[in-house]
Amino acid sequence: RKLSGFILGVASMTRFFQIFLVIPIMLSYFYLVLVRRERTKDFVLFLLCFFAPVVPYLIFNTYLYNNMFYPFALQAFMTKNTGWVFNQPISFYIVNLLKENLLVVFSLLGITNLLRTRNFQKNMFLFILLFAFILYNLTKHKEMRPTTT
Repeated sequence: RKLSGFILGVASMTRFFQIFLVIPIMLSYFYLVLVRRERTKDFVLFLLCFFAPVVPYLIFNTYLYNNMFYPFALQAFMTKNTGWVFNQPISFYIVNLLKENLLVVFSLLGITNLLRTRNFQKNMFLFILLFAFILYNLTKHKEMRPTTT
């Protein structure tokens, strides 16, 4: 849990959209603490490790730009105003992932298998992945990264 919090903190600083992965992770921790009566120690440890790289980064941004959220605001502005070239439909990633590798179809078997299980960890993992995938599909600015051969 410590490592996952730290890695998510670093990912949030390097890629604008990764910060939204905090939402399903926090929801799963809230569920564990409130409904299943798990220890809050793991949740607090995750938060501390998440903020360990983020807080110095925000302080540095305040010193450098007089605005701790300037890089995030700049990325949001660039995403909204990059032109029509990258404005793609919702189906863009689904179609292009299938074009890149037809074996992606087998992920549907894995998803249906996970939905049939009653294992909380597996269902939360699926929830986090689907949350991120849906979020990326809802943005207008979409582009596939080039693959190397």
